[in-house]
Amino acid sequence: MNRPVLLAAVPVALVALVAGTVSYSHIVNLGLRTGQSPADAHLLPLAVDGLIVAGSVILAAGSALGWLGLVLGVGATLFANLESGLPHGELAAIVATWPAIAFTVASFMLERWLRLQVSNPPVTESPRGGQFVTPECDRPAAVSASSNGHVPGWSQARSGGWS
Repeated sequence: MNRPVLLAAVPVALVALVAGTVSYSHIVNLGLRTGQSPADAHLLPLAVDGLIVAGSVILAAGSALGWLGLVLGVGATLFANLESGLPHGELAAIVATWPAIAFTVASFMLERWLRLQVSNPPVTESPRGGQFVTPECDRPAAVSASSNGHVPGWSQARSGGWS
């Protein structure tokens, strides 16, 4: 993993850890309050968060169908967080939803940024003799290091035209 990706992923992972911990307890408490058995109440957060993860993975794979899982999962976790705060007032309900909102926004930003990184990879100089290569495929382009940086065929490579 390259340094910029790692630097972008670490804060999102920290937000996920906090949000997951807070949200887990809120969903378990909601399950217990609604008559679920303790075992079922502790499984509910896995179903809700699993739906979010499944939707995210399907979105990252390029299918808009992932939005279904993502929207329903985020809606369920926001509802559970909101419900946990309501007995203590409106402000407490809003505060209780913040970790889920923060994680949703941070994850969305990271996913979009990573997608941009993949679709627009930087062109770097190869250690194999001065030819330019793209990091994701390491395929040399037909241009020398002494050229003006224009890479013939680059648009075909980015659109999948090379075989």
